[in-house]
Amino acid sequence: MKTILLLSITICLSEIVSAQWFWQNPLPQGNTLYSVEFIDAGTGWAVGASGTIMKTTNGGRNWIIQTSGTNNDLRSISFTDYNTGWAVGESGTIVNTTDGGENWVPQTCGLNKWLYSVTFIDANTGWVVGTSGTICKTTDGGKSWVTQTSGITNALESITFTDTNTGWAVGSMGRVLKTTNGGQMWLVQETGTTHWLECVTFSDANTGCIVADIGIILKTTNGGENWVPKSSGTNYDLYNVTFTDPSTGWAVGGSGIIVKTTDGGESWMPQTSGVANYLRCAAFIDANTGWAVGSYGTIIKTTDSGQSWKSLTGVSGNTLYCIDFTDANTGWVVGRYGTILKTTNGGQMWVSQTSGTTNDLFSVKFFNSDTGWTAGKSGTVLKTTDGGQNWRVQNNGTTTYYTLRSMAFADANTGWIVADNGIILKTTNGGQNWLLMTSLTNNDLRGVTFTDANTGWAVGWSGTILKTTDGGNIWNPQTSGTSSGLNNVTFADANTGWIAGGSGILKTTNGGQNWVKQTVGTASGLNCLTFPDANNGWVVEGPGTILRTTDGGQNWVAQTSGTANSLFSITSFNAKTVWAVGLCGTILKTTNGGITFIYDKNEDIPNENFVLYQNYPNPFNPSTVIRYEVPERGMVTLKVYDILGNEVAVLVNQEKPPGSYEITFNAYGLSSGVYFYELNADDFRSIKKLMMMK
Repeated sequence: MKTILLLSITICLSEIVSAQWFWQNPLPQGNTLYSVEFIDAGTGWAVGASGTIMKTTNGGRNWIIQTSGTNNDLRSISFTDYNTGWAVGESGTIVNTTDGGENWVPQTCGLNKWLYSVTFIDANTGWVVGTSGTICKTTDGGKSWVTQTSGITNALESITFTDTNTGWAVGSMGRVLKTTNGGQMWLVQETGTTHWLECVTFSDANTGCIVADIGIILKTTNGGENWVPKSSGTNYDLYNVTFTDPSTGWAVGGSGIIVKTTDGGESWMPQTSGVANYLRCAAFIDANTGWAVGSYGTIIKTTDSGQSWKSLTGVSGNTLYCIDFTDANTGWVVGRYGTILKTTNGGQMWVSQTSGTTNDLFSVKFFNSDTGWTAGKSGTVLKTTDGGQNWRVQNNGTTTYYTLRSMAFADANTGWIVADNGIILKTTNGGQNWLLMTSLTNNDLRGVTFTDANTGWAVGWSGTILKTTDGGNIWNPQTSGTSSGLNNVTFADANTGWIAGGSGILKTTNGGQNWVKQTVGTASGLNCLTFPDANNGWVVEGPGTILRTTDGGQNWVAQTSGTANSLFSITSFNAKTVWAVGLCGTILKTTNGGITFIYDKNEDIPNENFVLYQNYPNPFNPSTVIRYEVPERGMVTLKVYDILGNEVAVLVNQEKPPGSYEITFNAYGLSSGVYFYELNADDFRSIKKLMMMK
């Protein structure tokens, strides 16, 4: 998929500030990492999504994020010594460093293609490969690049050279190319497969190995004249293979798979990685010491040849749904599978707490540093009175175990929870007992807030807004002016409030008697907002979108979050200190309001080969048609997710020949609201929104 980057730069002469959202978990960051390279046991680099480049000088214990100068995905990295290296990626991106990564300078091959792999033989001579059979070569360290004729239009995923003349490139449809004259001429080699070939490596001019989709491993002992399939023992896609000597090598791939060989690739044995995320690349400095990187910032390391692997990232990679702070230092986040994390130093360190449940937790609220509650799936309500050291189950007061979505507390005793199917619960004794309130709606409720013990609002699907002035005994509907789902509500005082949802942002200045839609400059599906005062506010959505206002919502400006991960919750301590959380353990923080002088707008356009069309009709009820195009045979998945990232339907999961396809998605039984559909076909990935309206 290509991305057009429209970049506008606004520079304030009195204050020039770089992007000010920083990762707190996973550490060092949570963007997908595609490539890693080490030049000794201490010094290495990793590159990935959103222009991520990181360097370590202590074997991966600590990583320093370097400024790449681009927001494009970086797919491959190559270093020839401690100072000189290149990274390549999306839209023809090439960046070069000559000082170990302190500075990265853009280079160009003159082609707006995805570049998937880069290799250098020495400080001057290197090659890049990418989509549409792209091969480019440089002999002056990247100052100039010359396009070479590959003779094919297939995407090329990987390239390797054993000397300045002899090299191989591999890619889609089982394509293997070989050159013996530095790339002046490339000849096709037969592999016997049409699957996507992900990576190629050679230990000498004769002995090489290729890994591919569905666990395919190919080996040659005659320079590629013949490629012989070997059993990997897995059906997961394999993305990378590396050898430390002619006998010892590792391959990594989907769902944390690692396989090892000690006989030159003749046989492969599984290893336990300890992670379930995709592993995209591995690097070994010797037969014992190696690293693997992958999706959502995953970094693991072994010092015993892969017998054991240790995570170098964060305390949790589970998706986080809600965050709450009692002061600038003390806060909690909750998420999938009962995840609860706590910080006492403003997020510099997060410690996992034992929730006692595996149910997803969608809301957390603390009255003070000791007393707090969390709620979530299957009617789960937990309370702590010691800052989270111990969490105790509370009876939610109902016999129906709906998912509990949001909570609010006026004091240590008085609180409310809203849930699916219009459920509203209230406690007046700190949660010992919860009473079912009458909401007069069956629509799912997603957000609740109170300005005092009597006055509160609840919002949910189909544009539902409810207000109470008697502590929740009676809830009166308010007119939202939309039928879209509403996800979150907050008030700065009894009159001034905002709602985030499928139609954008709504604002009231009279306690909800009237709600006015605000222009936010983004698509629908806003997840959560926060206002520390009547003027300053932030709202988040996926992927990685953070918008800020300084005038109460009249104007909203995009901020650079530094991630493409979906963000589900945001909270503010004041107009400068703000946290956001989201997919796969993402925790971000700013201490200057998220100020940045670079604003990006990314517009996805169809890939030259693959296309995912907008569904029609949209909005729909209950069925809609999704069309897509596949230019070559390969594995295709088409899945539908709800706004929280939960999979709700698998529409396609099979190998497809080239062609145009359409499939009908029937959403009968699903709630109204925003959903997402995602197409994965080989290395192509595209996500679009659809809206179910009953």
